[in-house]
Order: sequence, then structure tokens, then C-alpha cells
Amino acid sequence: MSQAPTPTPPSPPAPAEPGSEWLSQLRDIHAAPDAPFWPPAPGWWLLAAILLAVLGWLGYRLFRQWRVKRRRQALALRLDRLAQAHDPSAEPAEWLAAVNQTLKWVAIRAFPGECEALRGADWAAFLQARSGAGDGAFGPLATGPYQPIPDFDAGALQRAARQWVLANG
Repeated sequence: MSQAPTPTPPSPPAPAEPGSEWLSQLRDIHAAPDAPFWPPAPGWWLLAAILLAVLGWLGYRLFRQWRVKRRRQALALRLDRLAQAHDPSAEPAEWLAAVNQTLKWVAIRAFPGECEALRGADWAAFLQARSGAGDGAFGPLATGPYQPIPDFDAGALQRAARQWVLANG
């Protein structure tokens, strides 16, 4: 005959550890939700404002430089056209007067209050002091327009006037 297995008596419950009722109430760690992409933190707004201000300032400076360069090139072209309109060898007095008028116009805008009343040698010295041209390059402007047949190097004066306009225009 077969014998039935004998049941094992149940084991007594383990003694409760201190604080185990609190441990049973703990839950798993929950990660914080991801930070939203928009709206950005205040620091990013500040950085964007600073960046826009710097870019605006740089754009303004570049635009001003471009305008100045364009104006100077236009004035240099005007001086070049004067040599075509008034041949320095055929009409030296007219050419000197036209170059002088162009330089005076540029100087009044570049140095207001300094050169409006200058004439003759003082005017030539003013131009010479603010240019890198050789000594006496602007001398013919002091007396040339008033001489019947002025004697001067038109090429040197043309180069000096063009250089002066490109530097100060």
C-alpha cells in the first residue's frame, strides 16, 4: 500500500524587523520629466539679446564702412573724370580750380571748422599735413589757378589728390 505523504508543519513567521512596515510602503524611484524645449530658460533669452545687439552693432559698423568706402571711391572717380573733362596740359588753370574745388568740398565735410577760411599756401599746407604725399605735392593749388600758364606736375598732383580723397573723404 502506499503511504500518503505526511504534511510538513508550516514554519513560524519570521520575526518582523524594525521599520519593515515603512519599507513595504516605499515605491520605486521615478525620474523627473524632461525639461521642455520651449520656452528657454531666462539665461538663453539674455544670451540671445546680447548676441542680437552685437550682431546689430557689427552690421551697423559694416554698413557705415561700406558707405564711406563707396563715397571715397566716387570722389576718386570724380577726380579721375576731371582730368578727362579739363586736360591739365591744355587747360591747367581750369583743371587746378576743379581739383581745388573738389578737395575743398571733401575737406569741409571731413574737417568742419578747420579749413573753410584757408586759402593759398595755408590751404596747401593743410592738405599736405593731412596726407602722406611727398613734400610740395599740393603747392600748385596755392598759386596755380592764378597764374596765366602754371608750371606743375599734373600727374603727381592727381595722385596726391586721389590719395588724399581716399584717405580723408
